[in-house]
Amino acid sequence: MKRRNAMYKNIDFFKKMKEEGKTLQEVSQMCNVSTKTITNWEKRFDIKLSRSNTRKYYFDEEYFLNIDNEEKAYFLGLIMADGYINKENRTLVVTLKNEDSYILEQLLKSVGSNNTLKNKKNNTQKSAILCSKKMVNILNEKFSLYPNKTYNLKFPVLKEELMRHFLRGYFDGDGYIGERQCSLIIASECFLNGVLSFYKKVFNKDIYVEEFEHYYNLRFNKKDRDIIKYMYEDSNIFLKRKKERYEKYWSAL
Repeated sequence: MKRRNAMYKNIDFFKKMKEEGKTLQEVSQMCNVSTKTITNWEKRFDIKLSRSNTRKYYFDEEYFLNIDNEEKAYFLGLIMADGYINKENRTLVVTLKNEDSYILEQLLKSVGSNNTLKNKKNNTQKSAILCSKKMVNILNEKFSLYPNKTYNLKFPVLKEELMRHFLRGYFDGDGYIGERQCSLIIASECFLNGVLSFYKKVFNKDIYVEEFEHYYNLRFNKKDRDIIKYMYEDSNIFLKRKKERYEKYWSAL
């Protein structure tokens, strides 16, 4: 047994294992030592073995590669408002209040994930967590979603017919619908300019913007009803509480 255990201390043995495509887990079992021990010797010899596929949760990692329907556009907007990515951990996290967690359940369902929501902040919020280097890279490269995206967020280029769903997703994350006014909080000047340019192009309107130290507040009044209607009318995915406020205060005007 001692002779068998000592195999992992030989660089030629590691080279052979790598050539044969042996995984870290297989070599640790072969040598009757822990995977941590093999990892230490990998570092010493500067040889990295492949890893077994130990992923517990599976889903469509290319879901956001092509934004071609209402749900994808909506979730992209929601992620830009209330999500963040961690490139080091290759993770996308979207967090909402418990009362809105059904939207996160729909996100997991839409990407085909068998994961479950995680409780946050003393069980007052829930998070959908998707671990995927490929998905994180797509969001990063196609939509400039960075770990610290708040002040550097860019307005995406999407098909015009999908833009209302994207904006509704963002509005559900960072917007407010009141009886007389609606508002939208945006921290990125680049994203703000994209939103204002789009509204100007589609509705030929200039939206009132209040500038604060760390964010901008877009204010919509009753004359901007067509913009709110554009986002929420005949939609299939939305935060129920915001859609209800739209229908109560804005749809019948």
